[in-house]
Amino acid sequence: MKSIPLTVALVAAMSVSGCETSCSMASATSGSSGTSGTSVSSSSTPGRSEATLMGSSGKARVAGDTIELKDGAVFVNGTSYGAVSPTQRVQYIVTGDTKTLLVDGNPRSPVH
Repeated sequence: MKSIPLTVALVAAMSVSGCETSCSMASATSGSSGTSGTSVSSSSTPGRSEATLMGSSGKARVAGDTIELKDGAVFVNGTSYGAVSPTQRVQYIVTGDTKTLLVDGNPRSPVH
């Protein structure tokens, strides 16, 4: 029986059970070096939706907005919110009319 990396199994499980809002993984592999790929999870409760992404690439939809990690940056609806490393935790939280993007717990604004 072939085993799959634990990271891949956990990400796959989250994509099935935790994506009430909608999410996808662009990369969820573990190479021979032992480094993991992208992790995407989301949750939704009445009045609050959120997604958390980590890795080099990935995409999630929350309350009609698209959050994407690509080319070393985080984007919301195509607008750059600056550089991120694959080890940084990106959270997008929508509570009522308030939308917040956090990188490692710190708020981010669009890059001008």
